[in-house]
Amino acid sequence: MDTIQLQRELESCGVRVDSYSLDGSSEEAYCLEFSAGKWSVYYCERGIETNKRDFVSEAEACEYMLELLKRDPSTRKGHFGDTLGHFGARP
Repeated sequence: MDTIQLQRELESCGVRVDSYSLDGSSEEAYCLEFSAGKWSVYYCERGIETNKRDFVSEAEACEYMLELLKRDPSTRKGHFGDTLGHFGARP
């Protein structure tokens, strides 16, 4: 999977576009970033990157990002609850 395929999959799953960024840091969003020869996935809030995980391949990073976004109900269109589901925490 690459970022184009990930984008399509996220759209088909009904994930809100404001809940993620596929090109680096964004406020209060899951982020996928390629820098210094590695792929990173993290959650950014108030400029602080949390739960950062690095990957060698784009495919691994995209798969991980997809799973994070699918597990977090706050990323879905129409969800008006809180955002306690970040990085696998169960609400």
